[in-house]
Amino acid sequence: MRQLLLCVGKLGGGAYGELFQHYIKQIRGTLEVIEISDAPPSSSAAARKAKEAEALLAKLPPQSYLIALDARGKHFTSEAFSDLLAEQAVRGTKQLTYMIGGQDGLDETIIKRAQCTLALGSMIWPHKLARVMLAEQIFRAQCIRSGHPYHAGHA
Repeated sequence: MRQLLLCVGKLGGGAYGELFQHYIKQIRGTLEVIEISDAPPSSSAAARKAKEAEALLAKLPPQSYLIALDARGKHFTSEAFSDLLAEQAVRGTKQLTYMIGGQDGLDETIIKRAQCTLALGSMIWPHKLARVMLAEQIFRAQCIRSGHPYHAGHA
C-alpha cells in the first residue's frame, strides 16, 4: 500500500524537520511527502483554507483512502490506528493519503471528502509538529503489527 502525506507549508530543517526525518527513515516502505505553499497571510482564514484545499485536492491521487487530520476528528489509540492501517491493507487499498492543513487547519471540503478524520488529541497542535506526531504514529503502527519492542510496555 502506498502512503502519501499531503501538507501545507514547508517543514524545512530545524528540530521539527530533524525529528520528522528520524521517523520517516524508520517507516517500512515509503511515506511520500508533498508540501504545498501556504496561502498568503493577507487573506482571511476561510479564503486561505479554500485556496490550500484546492491545491491539496489537486495533488490527491484518485481512489485514495483519505485520512484528514483535524482536532474535531476521531481519537484513536495507537493500537486502533494500527488496526485501521492494517484493515486498509487487507481490503486492498492501494493508496492511503494523509492530509495536514496549514495554520488555519483544513477546509470543510476536505473534511467531507475524507473517509477518516483523525485527531491527534483534544488539544490544537502546530501543523509542523502534527507531521512529526503522525510520522511517529505510522512507525508505531508498524511496530505494533510486527511485534517490535518499540511499542512494548506503552499500551
